[in-house]
Amino acid sequence: MTRPSFAIIFALIAALLGSTTAWAQGTVAVAVLAKAGAVDGTAENSDAFIWRLFTEFAAPASKGSPSPVVFETWASDKDTFSAKPQWPKAGEPMKLHASVLAVMKTLDTGESLMSLRAKTIDVACKEPVGAAVGGFPTSGTPAPCIAEQVARNRPLFDYIVNNNLNTQAGLAAAYAKSFKVEMPLESIAVKGDWIPLPMLLQWIPQLGDVGTIRKLYYTATVSSVEYALVAMHVSSRQNPNWV
Repeated sequence: MTRPSFAIIFALIAALLGSTTAWAQGTVAVAVLAKAGAVDGTAENSDAFIWRLFTEFAAPASKGSPSPVVFETWASDKDTFSAKPQWPKAGEPMKLHASVLAVMKTLDTGESLMSLRAKTIDVACKEPVGAAVGGFPTSGTPAPCIAEQVARNRPLFDYIVNNNLNTQAGLAAAYAKSFKVEMPLESIAVKGDWIPLPMLLQWIPQLGDVGTIRKLYYTATVSSVEYALVAMHVSSRQNPNWV
């Protein structure tokens, strides 16, 4: 099996259990300034390419309404990594879950990674670990929390499901036969962080009021709670090692 194939299957296992960004414990995060690079099949550099993709998947899903936007209609972790995966139906509410990294840090010794999946997939958002360090609220209504979202577009969803990479058994079989994973070039994955509006206002009082938040942030309502999108990570398979 080639190293890229092994790495992709490893990443899919991590996604099945929660999030690839939270797979390893005890690591040190270091901020490194990203530099624009070449993108296969286009004259755009990576910055321009990703910004163009952003304008496409952050556009309204239909001309008649400003929301939902396209990426909100894509498949979540729960839609993808299950025994019966399904592409979301029109009008189906967006799915959010608690921070996988935070949950990993609270797993008891001996708890399996399946416990991690059970605690993170489609679970209400939770207070981040060390909230006070960043000045994040520790009390209030609704409870202070950050919710995470993972969304995959249809080409990526179909590839994972059609190749049985959506279950642990399927991933084990793929590894055993040295299956070469080659996601379609059109594959896009989006990860977002969402904060309830009252908590965002409490965290950044300079915003003034909820109305200002709605003007400055994209918001969505999930389970009767209105959230603001505060961070996003985008990955495209346009390059073999992703953009």
